[in-house]
Amino acid sequence: MKISMDTKICDLKLTLKGSYVETCFQTLKSELKEKKIRLTPHIWISTDWFCPDGITGFALPFFLFSKELMELEKRMIGEAEGEGHDWCMMLMRHEMGHVLDNAYGLRKKKKRQQLFGLSSVPYPEKYKPNIYSKNFVRNLDDYYAQAHPDEDWAETFAVWLNPRIQWRKAYADWPALEKLTYVDSLMDEIANIKPQKKSHEKIECFKDDTRTLREYYSEKIKRLKIGHRQNQSQTTTPVVMM
Repeated sequence: MKISMDTKICDLKLTLKGSYVETCFQTLKSELKEKKIRLTPHIWISTDWFCPDGITGFALPFFLFSKELMELEKRMIGEAEGEGHDWCMMLMRHEMGHVLDNAYGLRKKKKRQQLFGLSSVPYPEKYKPNIYSKNFVRNLDDYYAQAHPDEDWAETFAVWLNPRIQWRKAYADWPALEKLTYVDSLMDEIANIKPQKKSHEKIECFKDDTRTLREYYSEKIKRLKIGHRQNQSQTTTPVVMM
């Protein structure tokens, strides 16, 4: 299929099978199995990375499923979020933290609330992270764990799940170690237990998006204020829908 800026997103011929995203997803499932987590998330193609509240799966942006679309994203936005195995895995582990939160109602636990804060706290339009803080783990860029209690949770889970990180050693002298230790004990608690709550709904699937690529990028550039970046210490919070 020839792609132009007038191509509608819903008309894109995209599939998980055969993509490098499929390889990443298989790796994620292996990591979850190794940790005895009895939940395989469902994933779908949308316009962004997000895990809707109450859903036991997460969406991935359409541009990751085509080299041509990935190059277009980089040309229009400056980067393609999730490009490459390592970046994609960091994001998948992060979204999986949200999935488990939805599936097992983890945000209701008092210890979770004490360590991470309340999920009911409104998301800020912007946040100014303390780049020297050791109260938060570091997984995604922009010190994203500091954006919101739910992002702190998801980022901490992502670090805990990553088999390449010896988190006890890496965070030995960090206050964030208490959060990682709590995640470890909580995952041991739910190990081999199937969640009672599952929802396979696909929110904002690309097949339902009738915008053209031209319209999509016009809106995205305006939303992200491309070309009008503010001081880098003021970080715009990405849409996560949690």
